[in-house]
Amino acid sequence: MSDTGRDERLREAAANRGLKLVKSRIRTPGKGDYGRFGLTEAGGKKLLGFGGSGLTATAGEVEDYLHKGAATDWKASLRAAGAKAPPRPKKRPAAEPEPKTKRTRPPEPEPART
Repeated sequence: MSDTGRDERLREAAANRGLKLVKSRIRTPGKGDYGRFGLTEAGGKKLLGFGGSGLTATAGEVEDYLHKGAATDWKASLRAAGAKAPPRPKKRPAAEPEPKTKRTRPPEPEPART
C-alpha cells in the first residue's frame, strides 16, 4: 500500500477523534523531518510528535496513539458484555379492553305536520 493511502487513513482516524494530523512539508528523503507526523487537538494544542527541530512521530507511532483508546474501549465493552444484564421488569397483564358499543344514528326527525 502506498504511503499516501496510509496518510489519508491516519488523517481520517485523527479527524474522527477530533484531532488534526500534521505532516512534514519536506519532500526530500533524508532531510529534516521528512516523513514525520504530529497530532494536535482542534484548538491547536500539540499532543504528539512535536520537537524542537520539527516533527518527530512516525506513522506507526501516530497509528498506535490513535488506536490506543479504541482498544481500551473495546476491552471495556467486552467486560460489560460479560456482566449480567439488569433484570427486566415483569410485564403487567394487559387491561381488559372496554367493550365496544355500536354507534347508532340518532333517529331522523319526523317531518313537521301542517
